[in-house]
Amino acid sequence: MRRMRIVGLCLVAALAATAVAATSALAEPSGEFGTCVKATGGKYENSGCTKAAKEVSKEKFEWHALTEPVSFSGKLKPTTVAVLETIKGTKVTCKNATESGEVANTHEVGKVIATFEGCETGGIPCQDVGAASGTIVTAAMSGATGVEKKGTTPPINNKLAQELHPTAGGNLVEFECAGLASFAKGSLIHPTSTGKMATKVTEKFAQAKGEQKPSHFEGEAEDSHTLVAAIGGGFEEEAATA
Repeated sequence: MRRMRIVGLCLVAALAATAVAATSALAEPSGEFGTCVKATGGKYENSGCTKAAKEVSKEKFEWHALTEPVSFSGKLKPTTVAVLETIKGTKVTCKNATESGEVANTHEVGKVIATFEGCETGGIPCQDVGAASGTIVTAAMSGATGVEKKGTTPPINNKLAQELHPTAGGNLVEFECAGLASFAKGSLIHPTSTGKMATKVTEKFAQAKGEQKPSHFEGEAEDSHTLVAAIGGGFEEEAATA
């Protein structure tokens, strides 16, 4: 597949995390979106284009980098609830979520928008101003893939992650709970699958006590990519699970 990553708007994270993308692209170990196809004389011997062919008889596949955008869509699994939790324990839960976007080029996704429904905190509905009760929609997002953790034989076994941030800057989401204005801003990353062809992929976000995991790419400082939210008060870090 490809493409498809707290605070404040972990809503967004939850959505992308459990999204099922419908695309024919995938991310190879180097973090490039493209397609591995059968090709006599190709450089690889496996269908994921992750194992170089060392013999002519095994030259069966070739890697083709993405040349034009590929659209994808996703949804929260029926048995999953998106949970946004701040480091102080404040939670916003959403029962449903859908998303749309595109793999924009060989290393980036774009036009990613997530819509959450059935959102509440402490039994109080949370929604965009003027929207239906419990509905929160994120700003358009984009981001690049990066190395979460280097493998023992990079780039083949590197662990990759996808970064997401508001494309136009500003807040990721703006909503209200019982009339109290709430906002979320920042960026986040989440692990992404690599080295295999797929049209459907389940992605997950993980957090511990309001701390998103992971929070940075290899070589970056801790918490380089996190979201912060102000849910009817001051900003504090928040994380999402889905």
